Amino acid sequence: MVCLLGFVLTRALTGYFFYFSRSVFFRGFFWIMVAAAMGYLPLRLKLEGELEPAFVLSLSGLLYALGYFFYTPSAEFRYLWWTVLAASVSAALFAVYVAANWRRLRGRPMASDAGGEAATAGGG
Repeated sequence: MVCLLGFVLTRALTGYFFYFSRSVFFRGFFWIMVAAAMGYLPLRLKLEGELEPAFVLSLSGLLYALGYFFYTPSAEFRYLWWTVLAASVSAALFAVYVAANWRRLRGRPMASDAGGEAATAGGG
């Protein structure tokens, strides 16, 4: 019975991973882009105290991927596991921060929008 359950579970997981092996989740550029976005967005929000871990993790993943760019023997996904982990955790930390501060962030103008609002308010 246990052997049969193990066999069924192995077949199901193998099929699942084979199905997703050709998706964007198994491409290095996707995780590098997620890590880059998680490095940019905390800077855009002025690196508030709760966003520092997300920024540091994403920067760590980017630097790790950058190092492998020069000395890996091939362009395989297996070399980017730290980048995948760092990008995933920093995206989760950023999502938690946005969920907790949604009302405050929604009402605050971004740095690039502040000049345009001042010009339209005074030019009336």
